[in-house]
Amino acid sequence: SKASLTFRAFLKGNYTMNTSLKRVEGNEGSGAYDSMGWYACDLRTWLNNEDDNKSFINALPEILRNSLKATKRTSDNGSYGRDLPLSITYDKIALGSLEEYGLTGYSDVTPGQGNQYPIITDDESRKFPPIQGVDIPTYWTRTTGNGNVHQWYFIDMDGRRATGGGANYNRICILFSI
Repeated sequence: SKASLTFRAFLKGNYTMNTSLKRVEGNEGSGAYDSMGWYACDLRTWLNNEDDNKSFINALPEILRNSLKATKRTSDNGSYGRDLPLSITYDKIALGSLEEYGLTGYSDVTPGQGNQYPIITDDESRKFPPIQGVDIPTYWTRTTGNGNVHQWYFIDMDGRRATGGGANYNRICILFSI
């Protein structure tokens, strides 16, 4: 069944965007290739791994966990300019892409990462909400920076895009649909 409502929730912990090289079977006859983008991101695995008792999804109340819908996510592979196809995942919990946050039209960002589903369209709405104990209100997106797996885009404290090393810490804003 189709997801009817999409929500976002801000988590105040500190998270990295470390990746492990993973082999991806290409879609539409494109052949296999190596990915280090959202598909291969350790954070994606932690958010969605229902086989791991320590994963985020398994920490949710059962009634919510059973209501979550897997949603198609299209993401770059940390390979801008190498003509690799975008990877497609079906995640119950994901991070938004720059395009889903209304930040489009940049020459250094591979297009097609959710631009048909903009969820936020202005800087003020993109800002991390005031939460006690959060001193740096920035959060990761699932878009790699400049097609470089060591750089990821995040939303800065003014609601604009910025890049940072994947080993750096930022908050996260998760998206999920029921």
